[in-house]
Amino acid sequence: MKTTLRARALLLVLIAAAVFPVRAQYTANDQTNTISGGLTGWTGNYIVGSNTVFDVLQILGGGVLTNANGYLGYETVATNNLAIVDGGGSTWSNVGSLFIGNRSSGNQLILTNGGRAITTANGYVGTSLNSASNRAVVAGNGSTWTIGGSYLHVGQNGANNQLMILDGGQVFVTGASIIGQSGPSVSNLVVVSGANSLWTNGSTLYVGGNNTASAAPPGPTFSMLVVSNGGAVRSAGAIIGNSTGANFNVALVTGNGSSWSNISGAFTVGAYGAGNLLIVSNRGYVYSGNSTVAGYAVGTNNEVRITGEGSFWRVNGTFYVGSNTSSKGSGRVLVTDGGMLQVVNMYGGWEGSGVISNIGGIFQFGATPTITPNGAGNIVVTNGTIAHTGTTAADVRGSYGANQIGNILFQGANTFRLNTASNTAASAQNYTFAAGISPSNYVALEMINGGTAWKSAWLNVGSGGSLLVSNSTASIEGVLTNSGSIRVVNGSATWQNHVVLDAGSYTFAGATNTFAAGLQIGASALLGGSGRLIRNGTVTNSGTLSPGNSPGTMVFSSNLDLQASSVLVLEIGGAGWNDYDHLVVEGTLTKGGSVVVTNLGYTFLGGESFDFVDATNLAGAFGSLSLPSLTGGMTWDTSLFESQGLLSVIAIPEPTTFLAILISLGGLALAHRRGRLPKVHG
Repeated sequence: MKTTLRARALLLVLIAAAVFPVRAQYTANDQTNTISGGLTGWTGNYIVGSNTVFDVLQILGGGVLTNANGYLGYETVATNNLAIVDGGGSTWSNVGSLFIGNRSSGNQLILTNGGRAITTANGYVGTSLNSASNRAVVAGNGSTWTIGGSYLHVGQNGANNQLMILDGGQVFVTGASIIGQSGPSVSNLVVVSGANSLWTNGSTLYVGGNNTASAAPPGPTFSMLVVSNGGAVRSAGAIIGNSTGANFNVALVTGNGSSWSNISGAFTVGAYGAGNLLIVSNRGYVYSGNSTVAGYAVGTNNEVRITGEGSFWRVNGTFYVGSNTSSKGSGRVLVTDGGMLQVVNMYGGWEGSGVISNIGGIFQFGATPTITPNGAGNIVVTNGTIAHTGTTAADVRGSYGANQIGNILFQGANTFRLNTASNTAASAQNYTFAAGISPSNYVALEMINGGTAWKSAWLNVGSGGSLLVSNSTASIEGVLTNSGSIRVVNGSATWQNHVVLDAGSYTFAGATNTFAAGLQIGASALLGGSGRLIRNGTVTNSGTLSPGNSPGTMVFSSNLDLQASSVLVLEIGGAGWNDYDHLVVEGTLTKGGSVVVTNLGYTFLGGESFDFVDATNLAGAFGSLSLPSLTGGMTWDTSLFESQGLLSVIAIPEPTTFLAILISLGGLALAHRRGRLPKVHG
């Protein structure tokens, strides 16, 4: 085995070291060479279009072509040549490098339906100044291009070249990849799109130049990387706009499941170039495992935008904008419309060179992040969210211990979020979430995902304030007073102390609500939704009770006492059990107050029955009952509502129908008097 491996290694070394003559396999335009179902070993370089146009190489049906370097379009005049590798097992193996558009334009490589290209050295899509509009397409599950050398170039010196990785195609690069290297290589593009589509880089991925500040000529412009529709990119270092003059290069990560994971090395947007841009949108995801910089050294006006709910950039390190504490560039970050930026530490630029703005977005931290604006107003939250994740010591005050949340400038109405987290148990956590206090006072509290907890002696949701529990098993300590809005969705909320709903609303959907020490609903409050309320003892309602979630079922495990001021709202959306509201009381229901039944648009037919209220025991009586109007001679039967919670719709016959019934009955009576009806024998 060792001898065989050594022999193979020696053969590869000899092949790589040899100087192969340029061989022309195609002698005229529009020629096609097909390799199918076997191995074809070519000695030296294989050229599709040395100085010819519209030549075609087809590798089909498991065919394999091996050679040294591969060329698609060798000379300047060799344009519009094509290589297709189609089907599982079909392979083009280059022991050297593969050049798509060596000195010419319009050449194309297509790997599809499991076709493969193996390149031992480097890959090039557009090599020279004349190498424009060349393209490599890797499409379909099982289709791969493996590059074992130091580089993959898409537009080394040429313009408008493309690499398309689509619908499960995959490209593996051992070294670095560069989209647009020199000044003339403008508007080069890589697209990674579709589920299972993957571009893996063992080293740095450059979008716009890989030279340093002192390099000449200037770097490229308008290079672009697009990751969409579930595509994925992996790298070990990432730079958008690296060279001097590498301006206006763009990376876009967009769509649910689309991701760019920079496992190691820094992620820099605008090292030496200007106007470079990273956009994360529509639930796209970017991960950076090391420090991240927007605007490094002399890079100016570089920008990151994270926009749209579910769009997420996670930085597992320090985040610099406009500076890395030693070199001073300028940059800005905008997190908006529900987008999220998660960092360990956050620095604005020195001398006002970097601004981080959260406008309706989310900044997410651990327990005690380091937040250094390096200038007033360099880190700003406007109508946004400050979130904490994976900690039991989040601080709503932003000033407890080593917390530096207070270094952020707050504007507008902002939200405090616990994401699989809880706040610290310090006494300073007593808090009022309400509108109009000050921009630095949060308006809303959110407890989402997994186990969450709020720890304080009291918690007040004031006027204009809100509390959301979503997809979480939440525990809330302290006495709760609410005159704002509380919403529990797809989870559970356990209230460890007394809950007073003075005003405002408490609504829930698909949720369990446990009130360990009592629930009091004031005359100006609303309790509504679908789910279960657990309480040992009696719940007293003086306000509005609205079972269902248009419509749905509200279940009390306890006694329920409806006071004289209470209003029970019941909605009808149809005649089926799941189409109208239900109030279920597993203890004693003491009736009182008014009942209002509303129609959500159902057309009554007559004969329907609605079982609105069920209780183990009933007491008291409702004060009034308001019902939706009926047409077509129908009327409500309310005779069983007090005793069984049942309302029915009765169709009253039309006068002519009623007269016909009377005539028929009269005829039967006359027949009976005349002895014409048959006798019934027992």
